[in-house]
Amino acid sequence: MLNESPFLTVALLEEVFSEFVWPEPYVLKDDGPDGVQVAFPKTNFYFHECPEGEVIVQFSPRDTLGENGLHLGHALLVFVPLAERRTRPISPGLITNESPFPSPQKTRDGIHNACINILTHCRHVIGGDYSWVPKYLEMRRSDACT
Repeated sequence: MLNESPFLTVALLEEVFSEFVWPEPYVLKDDGPDGVQVAFPKTNFYFHECPEGEVIVQFSPRDTLGENGLHLGHALLVFVPLAERRTRPISPGLITNESPFPSPQKTRDGIHNACINILTHCRHVIGGDYSWVPKYLEMRRSDACT
């Protein structure tokens, strides 16, 4: 995925990440035109920006049993039941930004929301626990059969 917008940078990610307390140390690495890698001791998150300005956090296939393309949204499907999504926000403190266009603020908000969701629902993933992957794959298989 080519990062066509210059808004997602190591500097911006560092700025937003510094607003949170992380359970493990991390290193930010420029990942070419595709985004920024956040390397924790036992896992990596890859932050990408879509052409519309949405921020996507992907997982490495190394960590997800060889499954390509899994991202934070897939993990949240396992951790936040659909019934809960209908009655309240999935995490406290999320910022709503419905702009259809990319902007520095939309990217900042997307990074902020990803941080909140990771720390609220995926703290154990920071420690290298990818036990959610088989559960997600089973959910996907079940949905395909219905």
